[in-house]
This record gives sequence, C-alpha cells and structure tokens, in this order.
Amino acid sequence: MRAIEADNSLPEYRLVLNDNDTVTFHTRDAKKLLAGIVGRS
Repeated sequence: MRAIEADNSLPEYRLVLNDNDTVTFHTRDAKKLLAGIVGRS
C-alpha cells in the first residue's frame, strides 16, 4: 500500500495511508469531493 501511495498511480483516487496503517481514499474529482463533503453536513 505504501508503494501505491508513493507512486500515486490510482487514476481516479488519491490514497492516504496514516501511521496506524489506516487507508483513506479521496476522489481526484474536485466536484464529487465537494459534493460528498457538503452532503455530510
């Protein structure tokens, strides 16, 4: 997972791996990301 994170090779997602080895995926589509954030409120 760390190699994938470092390579940044996922075409539609950005992968974040924290110190506890928890993986979080974020869309690269800013419009979808904003809609998802606003939808949670």
